[in-house]
Amino acid sequence: MALTAGYAAMRLMSSAFQTVRDAIYVRVGQRAVRALALDVFKHLHRLSLRFHLERRTGGLTKAIERGAKSIDEMLYFLVFNIAPTFLELGRSQSYSA
Repeated sequence: MALTAGYAAMRLMSSAFQTVRDAIYVRVGQRAVRALALDVFKHLHRLSLRFHLERRTGGLTKAIERGAKSIDEMLYFLVFNIAPTFLELGRSQSYSA
């Protein structure tokens, strides 16, 4: 019975930590995506009228949305998968040296 209760507590804590981690990441990730989207928006306004007349607005908007989503996914993957792996490798190298 104690093992089952311990397992349930560990699962609950794991879920809680993951929720807190995601909540913290959302603020950082959204700020980065917003800054990038603002840069793209400013760049689009600097482009010539000819560029805008030759493009379809829907296609341009879709490309911007896909780019922002890709940046968000890449940042999430980098922060929670790649960086911890490199930290773990660096830590294991310092133990073996």
